Amino acid sequence: MKKLFLIVVLFLGIAVVVLSFGELETILVTLQKAHLGFFILAILIQMIWLLTTGRMYKSVYRLLGLEESILVLSRIAAAANFINIVAPTAGMGGVALFAAEARRRGHPAGRVTVAAALFLSLDQVAFLVVLALGLLVLIRRNDLDASEISASLFMFGIA
Repeated sequence: MKKLFLIVVLFLGIAVVVLSFGELETILVTLQKAHLGFFILAILIQMIWLLTTGRMYKSVYRLLGLEESILVLSRIAAAANFINIVAPTAGMGGVALFAAEARRRGHPAGRVTVAAALFLSLDQVAFLVVLALGLLVLIRRNDLDASEISASLFMFGIA
């Protein structure tokens, strides 16, 4: 059964590459035209962000009495972020990934689920702070329209 699943996944991967070959060519042309310094800076910033996310998870884990390395948590957080983008489940797909990985590593799945949910809550609070700061900037510049207010209320409702 595992071999059949692997064959199906490989076939679907090849199909995606073949069907989106035009998009891959566009990405390749864009990368060829990219300024190498900015490209390396973007990759460096992305790596810093992943490590920062791992450190944040480590802090939450430590609060709950769990111990895991920053690199492992960064790797799981990157995978969870990918899952949350591909399958929009308000972050719960990533929580399931953390729980499955915890079970595999021998950690209590309940504690890890609480840690991931707590991280998502902190992430939402940070988003609301940035949203409030953005609204303050728009109010200060006297550039706040009904569209910005309705979009902000919509994003607040989602958070």
